[in-house]
Amino acid sequence: MPFEDDKYSENETMTADVNWTTYQKVKKEESKKKTPIVDFFIGAIGAVFGIILGTILITVFILPLMCIYAYVLQNLWLWFIVPTFQLPALSFPVCLGIYLIFVLIVQKETSAYTKTKKDIEKDEKENAWGDVAVLYLAPFITLLFGYIIKCYL
Repeated sequence: MPFEDDKYSENETMTADVNWTTYQKVKKEESKKKTPIVDFFIGAIGAVFGIILGTILITVFILPLMCIYAYVLQNLWLWFIVPTFQLPALSFPVCLGIYLIFVLIVQKETSAYTKTKKDIEKDEKENAWGDVAVLYLAPFITLLFGYIIKCYL
């Protein structure tokens, strides 16, 4: 018998292995159980982190983009509308407000509700950085063409 020299028999060793496995399972299940307070704090930390991350993203990406478009609108207004229609020049905050109103009225239908599943999958495959580059380059290209036209008027 292989266990003759051992202090425990084969049956006792198997029982100890089963008990150890059961003990590990019970401990694992207990560690999964969390108290409501822990869940609350984890949720609160996640919410705070989400708010901070959202604020950073808005500050880094969206605010500069809005300012760029407002600046372009202000210059185009000054170059073309003021001399043509004898209207007053617009301040930067007014241009920013006009831009925001324009965005609200003439939004592209890019909502997930108007897209099919195939369109969403196609958008995920496309280069997102290319879209961001176009968003930031388009106003400068518009300003350049506006300046060229202004020079010839």
